Amino acid sequence: LPGLYVYLTNNPNTTTNALEIGDVKVFSGEHTYAIPNTGINDFNYLLYFCKPFNVKVGDAEISN
Repeated sequence: LPGLYVYLTNNPNTTTNALEIGDVKVFSGEHTYAIPNTGINDFNYLLYFCKPFNVKVGDAEISN
C-alpha cells in the first residue's frame, strides 16, 4: 500500500489532531517507533492511514 502512515489519536476516524508517527516501513511482524515527549496514556488509538488516497486502513485501541 503506497503512502501508509501510522498515527496516535483519540479519534480513530480522522487524522485531525492526531500525532503523525511516520510512514510504515515494515509490513509484517513486529515494528517499533520512538515517540519522544509523548506518554502512552496521551492517546487512545493507533491509526493506519493511507495519505495519498485519504483513506483509513485500520486502527487499534491502546489498552494498559
